[in-house]
Amino acid sequence: MPYHDRAKARLENEVVLLRGEVSSLRSKHNQHRKYRQEQAVLQARMEQEIQILQSELVAAQSNPNERECGGAEQCSRLSQQLEKLDEHVAKQEKYIAFLEEQINLTRNKYQQRMTEVRQNAELVEKEMKRVRREMKTIAEQAGEVDSLKHQVGFLTAKLERRNAIISKYEAQQEEMISIMASLQKKKDKKKRNQKIHIHHVDKADASSIPSEQPPLPQAE
Repeated sequence: MPYHDRAKARLENEVVLLRGEVSSLRSKHNQHRKYRQEQAVLQARMEQEIQILQSELVAAQSNPNERECGGAEQCSRLSQQLEKLDEHVAKQEKYIAFLEEQINLTRNKYQQRMTEVRQNAELVEKEMKRVRREMKTIAEQAGEVDSLKHQVGFLTAKLERRNAIISKYEAQQEEMISIMASLQKKKDKKKRNQKIHIHHVDKADASSIPSEQPPLPQAE
């Protein structure tokens, strides 16, 4: 798989993961908001109960008859209830702080992932630009190659035509040389025949002429 396809697939996978994280973050945020609303109602009710208990505690402490008839026991009971309520409020506040911390961590993680995705997107864009430049260069080189092929084809055809003309000229030259050689042979043969004929004629003429002998001397 080419690099830009792998980078694109990786980027798409990052987007899917980020969508899941955003959905989870929204769910946690909605849950936290709902929980805060419920806790606000609960805390208001608890504060109201605390105020009532505190009022009862003050009233019990200020009434000497009730103090003598078991006011100390009632004060102890009210104090325990107040402590439990305070402890419950502290736990709720601690849990709310934990949720806020988790939401902040998730938000920071989301922002970090978004930064990574942007960086990856920039890398993919740079890679795509590089690939486009390479493809453009390859296309230009392919155009140059096609032009060179066309020129080579043109020169090859021209060379073949020249070779054909040279071959035809050489064939004509060979044919002419062959004809001239044949004519020269015939001419030489004719000259030889003429010489032989002249030699025979000269020999015949020489044999037909009488030979001159000197006269014999006469006896005295």
